[in-house]
Amino acid sequence: METPVFVFLCFDIFMKFKSGIKIIGSAIVVLGILLYAYSRIESFARGPQITIASPSNGSTVFLPLLSILGTIKQASHITLNGRQVYTDEAGGLKERIVLADGYNIIELNASDRFGRTTKKILEIIYR
Repeated sequence: METPVFVFLCFDIFMKFKSGIKIIGSAIVVLGILLYAYSRIESFARGPQITIASPSNGSTVFLPLLSILGTIKQASHITLNGRQVYTDEAGGLKERIVLADGYNIIELNASDRFGRTTKKILEIIYR
C-alpha cells in the first residue's frame, strides 16, 4: 500500500518541478526579449554617435595632411568643417584634410533624420 502513495508523491513533485522549470524558462525568454527591446530603443533614442579612432584630441602632428578615422552610427547627414562627408556601409569614416601651420580646430557634426545632432571637436597642432 505504501508504494503507490510514494510513487504518486514522487510524480506530483516531479510535475510541480517540471511546471516550475517551464515558468522559469518562460521568464528567462521574456526577460531576454525585454532587454533586447530596451537596448534597441535606448540606442535609437540617443541619436547619432561619433567615435574618432585617430587622431586623438590635442595631438601634435608633423605632416600637413591629416587622416581622420572613426565610426559614425545612426546619422543621415555628416559634415567635417562644414563640408559634407560620407561613411561606408559599416559607418566607417576615413577623410583627409590639410592642416594650417599651428593650431587647428576640426569640427565633425552628425545629424539624424529627426534633427538630433552630435558634435565632436578635435584640436590638432601642426608643426
